[in-house]
Amino acid sequence: MSAGAVLAAACAALGLISPAFLVRTACVVAFGVLLETRVVRSPLVHALVRDAGARVW
Repeated sequence: MSAGAVLAAACAALGLISPAFLVRTACVVAFGVLLETRVVRSPLVHALVRDAGARVW
């Protein structure tokens, strides 16, 4: 399990709190973390490593 998934789960757990504002905030934060971790960071890191080539290692 990645750190992003753990953070998203922790933020989603805030959704169990009753005030509607906190529920919406927790859902948006959890979605944003998962989006950033899976869609942005994964392809970006691989693309940068590929572009940097042997200099990475």
